[in-house]
Amino acid sequence: MIKMEYYLSKKDLNKRYKNIFNKELTGMQQTWNKIYRKIEKTYDVKDISNDISEILIADYPKLVDMFLCYSNAKIPEGIEKEIKDLFNYKKYQPKISEFFMDPINNFQIHVCHYCGMSYINAYGIKNNYEDIYHFIKHASDDELKKFIPENLSDKTIKKITDNRESFNCIDDFDNLSCWHSKKKSESIKLLSDNHFDLDHELDKGSCPLLALSLYNFVPCCPICNEKLKRTSTIGSNTQRAELIKLSPTSDEYDFDSNVTFCVESRTASTLGFLKTPEQYRIVMTCHDSLFEKSVNLFRLEQRYNYHKIFALRLLDLKERYSKGNIKMISNLLQENGFERYTEQQIYEDIFGEEYSAVGQRCFNKLKKDILK
Repeated sequence: MIKMEYYLSKKDLNKRYKNIFNKELTGMQQTWNKIYRKIEKTYDVKDISNDISEILIADYPKLVDMFLCYSNAKIPEGIEKEIKDLFNYKKYQPKISEFFMDPINNFQIHVCHYCGMSYINAYGIKNNYEDIYHFIKHASDDELKKFIPENLSDKTIKKITDNRESFNCIDDFDNLSCWHSKKKSESIKLLSDNHFDLDHELDKGSCPLLALSLYNFVPCCPICNEKLKRTSTIGSNTQRAELIKLSPTSDEYDFDSNVTFCVESRTASTLGFLKTPEQYRIVMTCHDSLFEKSVNLFRLEQRYNYHKIFALRLLDLKERYSKGNIKMISNLLQENGFERYTEQQIYEDIFGEEYSAVGQRCFNKLKKDILK
C-alpha cells in the first residue's frame, strides 16, 4: 500500500548498509566464491551475482532476477545449508534493525507499508532527549547504563555524572578517560527497541541468498507479516513483472494510483452516515487487477470495513462542511480580524488531509480517497 521511500541517496545508503558487514565482508566473499564455484559448474546461475556486495545492495528488479534464477536452479539441500549459514539473517538482524532505526539513514517508519492501518515505530530514549549531547548531560544513571553499550561499572557512570557539568560539547565527553574508545558517543544508540517487523518481500526460506539484501526488506506490522503474508510473495513467484510491480520496495510500485477506496450504500438512507453504519461498506476498486493480489493477501477490504466508522465520519464532515459552508466560515472570521483563517486553513483544520499525509498517519490513503 505504501511505497518505500529512500530519502538518503542510494549511493550513501548502500555504503552505510555495507558497513554493517564491513569487518566480515572479505571473509563472506571468500566463502561465497567457494559456494559459487560449486553451483556454477552444474546449475544455470547466470542471473545470480558472484559479488556478495551486489547481492546485499542490488535494486529490487535485480533481486527478482536472482530469486527466479535461484528458484529454477533447484540447489541441493547440502549447498543450500551453506548458503543459509552465509546469509544468516538471525545473526545480523539486530544490526539491520538498528540500521532502519538510525535517524541518519532517514527511513520514515510510522505506518505498516502493507496495510496502511497499523502504526509501527522505533522507540527508546530518543524521544526524551534532543541529541546524544543532551542525553549525556541529563540522563539518569540507569539510562546511561542501558543506552551506553559498554557494560559500564557504577564507578565509570559516576565519573561521567561527576564531570558532565563541565562538558560544553560532545567532544568533551569523548575525551573523558573512562573507557578505551576514541569516539565514545558513537557507541550510544538512543533508539534501542522497535515495534515493527522487517519482512522479506522475497521469502528468505525459499531463497536464503536474499536474506540480507537491503531492498528486500519491508517495514510492516506483525499482523501483515506473521499472520497473513508469512512466506508468500505478493503475486506469482514465477512472474518477474508481477513481482516487481507489487513490491513496495520497487520503483514501479504504484498502489496509490491503481487502487481506490470508496463507500457504498446498501440501501438509500437520509439519516446520516454515522447514524446508520450498517447501511454502508468500504469497497476497494483495483484499476489494475494485479493489485487484487495484494488486497486479497492482506485482507484489506475486510480489515478496513472493521474501521469503516472512520470513513463515515469523514463523509458526515464533508456533508456538514461543504465548500460553501467553509467559505462562509472563513468570511465571518476574516471580517472579525482573523485573517489567517483562509478557506484552505479551515479545510485543513477540519479534515487534516495534509497533516495525515505529511505526518504519515494511519488510514491516510482511505482519507485521501474519501475526500476526493
